[in-house]
Amino acid sequence: MSAFIGENPAGTWTLTITDQSPGGAGTLNGWQMTTKGCTCNTAQASAPVRVDEHPGPDVVSNFNGVFETGESVLVETSWMNPGTTPLFLVGTAQNFTGPAGPAYAILDPGATYGTIAPQGVGNCHDDGTSCFTLQITGTRPAQHWDATFDEHMDLIAAPTSDAPPPVHTWTLHVGESFPDVPTSNQFYRFVETVFHNGVTGGCATPPDYCPADPALRKQMAVFVLKAKEGSGYTPPPAVGIFNDVPASDPFAPWIEELFHRGVVAGCGAPGGPNYCPNDPVLRQQMAVFLLKTLLGSTYVPPACVGIFADVPCSNSFSTWIEDLFNRSIAAGCGGSNFCPANPNTRGQMAPFLTKTFGLLLYGP
Repeated sequence: MSAFIGENPAGTWTLTITDQSPGGAGTLNGWQMTTKGCTCNTAQASAPVRVDEHPGPDVVSNFNGVFETGESVLVETSWMNPGTTPLFLVGTAQNFTGPAGPAYAILDPGATYGTIAPQGVGNCHDDGTSCFTLQITGTRPAQHWDATFDEHMDLIAAPTSDAPPPVHTWTLHVGESFPDVPTSNQFYRFVETVFHNGVTGGCATPPDYCPADPALRKQMAVFVLKAKEGSGYTPPPAVGIFNDVPASDPFAPWIEELFHRGVVAGCGAPGGPNYCPNDPVLRQQMAVFLLKTLLGSTYVPPACVGIFADVPCSNSFSTWIEDLFNRSIAAGCGGSNFCPANPNTRGQMAPFLTKTFGLLLYGP
């Protein structure tokens, strides 16, 4: 009867009976099927999900928001109540695993979420009384390393729910992916986030990230499109729009897609149309790259009011820079300045991409 799950009970049904016993015989005198709709007052995995941010029982960590080997960390998951009656949830962690080699341990398998109001979200740390404590020990098995665990939920004090208790598999990224981006680096968590989301796999000298290198205009095309569209996105083939970016260039499809979207028009170099793919992206240019990719070529930012001392409203990039500031994506370069003509480094680009496109390191 499991084949009926999810089917619409309304309409005309035909029942076919097959006798699978050899030589079997019998008579069907009548049949009846009763369908019962599900109130579906169950829970759905939700955000926020926080890892290694708070102390707890058996927790030994640096609280930098990234799961690293040798740590025992608090894993704070969230669930949403999509129904019309309150839910009280209790979760159990099972099957904590990952690539072979390291040891994956569940030190505290229980989490509670309190009573979640209809259409509300409950987090085990913010609203409950306990969260999971997990630990990984051993040698790194791969540069991009994710572990997973299953959370089995019990729906308590939810008398109107006839849906089965939910199960969700949570993915936990393990940090220290790049030897040249240690945990002490100010951009460490952001670099781990763009790497986990497939925005970049590092620089030309693997397994490094090269955080101090300038982000080039050709690299920026890949960064913003993958950050917006996902790691699996592939742009259409290039046709050769820019004189300095032949269609055979591996960056050409990404650059030309940005051109077609109205994000870039080139660099204005003589003998154009040119893109200047190997030039660094300046901070003022970065503001346009990010916001036009996010919001479309027709987007017009609010008028300039004069936030930064080195970005007067006469600067053609001023409205984009101030919009980026007002969205809490960029805070300037120190003091009351923005340093608009400075090149962006690959390290600086990681938080810009993360904040602009809402990239998550840990999520449902």
